[in-house]
Amino acid sequence: MEHHVQEASAVASGSLAQQLLVMPNAAAPRGALSPANPAVAHHSEQQPAAASTSYSSTTISPAPALAPTPAHHPARHPPPGAPHAALPEAEQEDMRLLTRALDAGCSLLQGRGPVGQIHQHVDAFHMYSHDATRPVRAHHYCACRSEEMRQCVLYDSADPGARLIGIEYIISRRLFEALPADERKFWHSHVYEVKSGMLVAPGVPGPAEDADMAVVINTYGKIWHTWQVDRGDPLPMGPPQLMMAYTADGQLPPQVTAARDKEIGSDSEQVRRRRAHLVPDPPEPHPDADHPWRTGRAWQCVMQQVDFKTPVPAAATLLAGLPEPEAQLEK
Repeated sequence: MEHHVQEASAVASGSLAQQLLVMPNAAAPRGALSPANPAVAHHSEQQPAAASTSYSSTTISPAPALAPTPAHHPARHPPPGAPHAALPEAEQEDMRLLTRALDAGCSLLQGRGPVGQIHQHVDAFHMYSHDATRPVRAHHYCACRSEEMRQCVLYDSADPGARLIGIEYIISRRLFEALPADERKFWHSHVYEVKSGMLVAPGVPGPAEDADMAVVINTYGKIWHTWQVDRGDPLPMGPPQLMMAYTADGQLPPQVTAARDKEIGSDSEQVRRRRAHLVPDPPEPHPDADHPWRTGRAWQCVMQQVDFKTPVPAAATLLAGLPEPEAQLEK
C-alpha cells in the first residue's frame, strides 16, 4: 500500500546552546508544538500525476470558538461513541515479568544507539493540517544530526508510560529554501511558536532556553502524527496525519496553553515578554510555509490500494489462488 497526500522545526543550535539544553535523563518523554481553530470541508481536486502519488485538497474555513481540549494525557480509554472505542488498549501495566526482564536485559547489553543522542525536550501544540480545531499537545524529544537539522520523537506526555504519537523533522531556513516548492507546503514555521511562548523547554533556565530559541525561531518543521490520541484511539489507527503549527494569536484557545502552563509551572505570557526582543530583526516566515493558514487549503494523507509488485515468480502463482481484494482499503 502507498501513502497518498491530499492538499487540504528547530535546527541544531550552536554548540553552546546545545550543551545548555542537554538533559541528564532524556530517555523519558516530554515536549511538542501547536495547533489552531478552523473547521474543514473536503472536496476533490485533480492534480498532475507524480510518481505514484495522488493529491486532493481540503478547504479550511473559520470555526466557532474551540471547546476546551485536554492539553495533557488524553483519556487512556476512549469515551463512549469514539472511533474504535470497542478496541482493547495495550496498557503498560500489563507487561509480564518476563517482558520486563527482557527489557532490562536488552538495555544493559545492547546500548542505546541513536536514542542515546536525544538530549533535548521541548513542549508545544500541534494541529491537524486540515483541522485547526483539534490541538494536540506534543512532547518533543530531539537529537541534533547537524547544526542545521534536528529529528524529534513525539509523545503525548512526559511520563515513563507515554504514548509515541509521531515524529518531527526540524531544519534551517537555508535547507528549507533548498526544498522543491511542492515539498515546502508540508512544512511550518516556528516564528510564532517561539515569540508567543508556546514552545518551551521544561526545566531549562530562561537564558539557556532563549539561547536555543534564538536559533529555533528561524527554522521549519515537518510533522507526522501516527496516533490520534485526541479522539480517543486506544491504538494507532489509520494513515499518518500531517500536522501544522499555530501562527497567530486567537488560533489556539488560551485555556489550552494555560492548562499546560499550570502543569509544568510555566507562564507563556511572561515567556512572550521575555522573548519580545530575542533577535534584533525577527525573520518573516517563508511564504511557502504554513500552507493552510496562507491559502485556506490543506494537504492530508489518505491510504489507497495499489498493485503488489514482487520479483519472485513463485509468489505470483501463490497469490493467484487468493480471493480478489476489496477495491479500496478502509481509511
